Amino acid sequence: MTKLIPHRASLSVFLAALAGCASRGTLQQATIDRGYPSKGALADVLKAPLPPREEALHRGRSVEEWELAGSFPDKASSLPFRGDDPLARAVTERLAQQKKSVVLTESMQCYAREMGRFVAHYGQLPEDDLQAFAAGRCGVLPIAPSFLYSIPSAALPTDAALAFFEQATTKLAAASELGVWMGREAGRHVVLAASGVPKVRLASVDSPAEGDDVVRVRGTLLEPAAWLRAYTGEGSLGFHGCEPTRHTLSLLPDFDVTCKVAGEDPYAVLDMLAAAPQALLGRQVLMLVIPTGHPAPSTFRRLPLHGLPARGGPLEQFNAVRASSGASLCATFRARARPRTRSFRTTSLRRPTRTRPASTSSPSA
Repeated sequence: MTKLIPHRASLSVFLAALAGCASRGTLQQATIDRGYPSKGALADVLKAPLPPREEALHRGRSVEEWELAGSFPDKASSLPFRGDDPLARAVTERLAQQKKSVVLTESMQCYAREMGRFVAHYGQLPEDDLQAFAAGRCGVLPIAPSFLYSIPSAALPTDAALAFFEQATTKLAAASELGVWMGREAGRHVVLAASGVPKVRLASVDSPAEGDDVVRVRGTLLEPAAWLRAYTGEGSLGFHGCEPTRHTLSLLPDFDVTCKVAGEDPYAVLDMLAAAPQALLGRQVLMLVIPTGHPAPSTFRRLPLHGLPARGGPLEQFNAVRASSGASLCATFRARARPRTRSFRTTSLRRPTRTRPASTSSPSA
């Protein structure tokens, strides 16, 4: 059995569906690259047949707790893989022979291992919040990587595994980062490839000094952008907007921001959004797990939010919020949530021209 898992739906689509209580059509796997969709595009969505409810709301396997195996890279990066794993080295050699602009990286190798282990235990990928936690702990730079995995009845010989990974890289975009894993756990064999194209070239992440509560993040956007925003979370629902680093000058596509972190949190999540020129809405370009002076945990635990049902899909949780405020309930919800992203009312790091960034709000990873 082989499955191709595409990129997640954009945050912009999710928020638009929440605002309007979308009751028809499916927005799964949709993205908005240039502001809002046209009237004709929306009409096409409404004409499309509705998928089964279970498929529309399916977010992967949900677990209350999951332990990552480790070990983890020292920092988030796109550094090429230098380990001694024979299969990974064989894939690297094959890519070099084919002169493909695809790089097997330390961070994506870590991520492929963690996702492969989960698939081996449960037969499917985890939902987005656990995917985001693993990506952050592994220092992955691509946003929402795609997966191709197979669950064979027995262990694959090396030649067959190499053929599988060659198939996985056939249509990858230029500059893609790749991770591969083959293994067996809980009585199930899995081969898995994870891939994605980074949107940021990360220069450095300066962790907080002892007694300090700020982190400095520097890098370069790899696509044209009109504006950029960055935030760090605090606790379950708090956040801080990042600011340009004082006494420095960075003009897009370069950025140099300073972000506050909460020392009492075991780690902080940084989210960065950017908008293409003439675009109304921004899209996530970077997500990092940043140390706060404590050893970063390797255990994922679901965080229940006060006032929301501990279980249930996006519809049930969103309706709980609407009910608490006296608003009417949505009957059907077809968008797919991306809980890893948080965006808020913003202040610009560079004044946009002819565009005005949207003010949005969503749950955090």
